[in-house]
Amino acid sequence: AAFGRAGSGEGASAFAKVRVVTLSECASHAMVAARMGPYAGKGSGEQSLARDLYRGLERDWLLVADRNFYNFADWCAAADTGAALLWRVKSDLTLPLLRFEPDGSYRTVLINPTVRGKARERLIAAAKAGKDLDPAQGRYARAVEYTVPDRDGDGKGELICLVTTITEF
Repeated sequence: AAFGRAGSGEGASAFAKVRVVTLSECASHAMVAARMGPYAGKGSGEQSLARDLYRGLERDWLLVADRNFYNFADWCAAADTGAALLWRVKSDLTLPLLRFEPDGSYRTVLINPTVRGKARERLIAAAKAGKDLDPAQGRYARAVEYTVPDRDGDGKGELICLVTTITEF
């Protein structure tokens, strides 16, 4: 009853549906932490469940996340634990170019979406000058963009962008 069933009538699933988000170790795939919630309804999305896991991150961890997880508040919550982040972001996220790096990546700043207009322009100018930023307004990051040339189906020609807190070589 807590999780419900997907669909109704003859189309209803035979079993309750549950959504699970985990923190897992890469090599062994061992689950370190997990959150479960209902499959549908308010607060049932993967992002909502993941928010509960961020506070358990540790300084020497690398948190890898797919494109539907990025938003500024969640990025900040996860980054503030000291864990390194490597997250795919949606292609429509505007990432200001601060400088290109020799490896083809570039320095950027992730900006709180509430910072707009002239305040946004001032923040980008401060970031280009290498100044300290108010972490509630913007966070330095490194971005890597690439395409997969021989990819079939949806996503062919898609620009993939990753952002990371690892900004130094």
